[in-house]
Amino acid sequence: MNILDRIKALFEPAPDRDVLVYLGVHRGKGLSRICGRYRKVYCFEANPKMAEKLRRRFAWRKHIEVVQAAVTGVDGTVTFNISSRNGAASSVGKFSEDFPGVQSGQLFVSESITVPSLDLNRFLCERGVSRISAYVSDIQGYDLTVLKTMGKWIEEGRIDEITSEVAKDRNIYGDLPDNSLQGFGMLLDAKYTLVAQGWSILQDGVFAPPQGAWEMDCRWRLTSLIQS
Repeated sequence: MNILDRIKALFEPAPDRDVLVYLGVHRGKGLSRICGRYRKVYCFEANPKMAEKLRRRFAWRKHIEVVQAAVTGVDGTVTFNISSRNGAASSVGKFSEDFPGVQSGQLFVSESITVPSLDLNRFLCERGVSRISAYVSDIQGYDLTVLKTMGKWIEEGRIDEITSEVAKDRNIYGDLPDNSLQGFGMLLDAKYTLVAQGWSILQDGVFAPPQGAWEMDCRWRLTSLIQS
């Protein structure tokens, strides 16, 4: 249980959004900043040790469901590679050998484990979810691949806002598919407008990709909501 989370919650306004879906919660820092705005939160973390810590941290927030699984679009199991950087940047993929941290020996896969994999469409259907207020993805190089499995939701405009980690150019995980901004654009541009770029805390209308980084965070919003 995090006492700082409880203190911050005292100053939160009443929830004004319905459903938050958060993929790749890690330690929960990003989730803690926004979870109070939503009436229901479904969050996913593949690392079992992290997931258990998250359950304890957010146990008092009854609207949050923590699911220990890698969201891949398929129910089953998958190999999950835990990184040497305190678990940060862990992924179903493996680092490209020319990634600077890998070349220097500072970043490497410290452990590979088998974890449950999950079909997000099936999961949400079983819980009666038909619309997502906000979708947040930080699943280390696999974000676009999973978002593509939500294609029907995107086509029907049933996700109001999408925030995702995006590769600036090519995927830093050498054995994973495209995760580039161009790839996201091809999927989203018909229905969504890019409203922010940066790192971690995004501000609408600010487009500031971090210098020297291989990846960045981007936010899209349903264009019909912007125009209304």
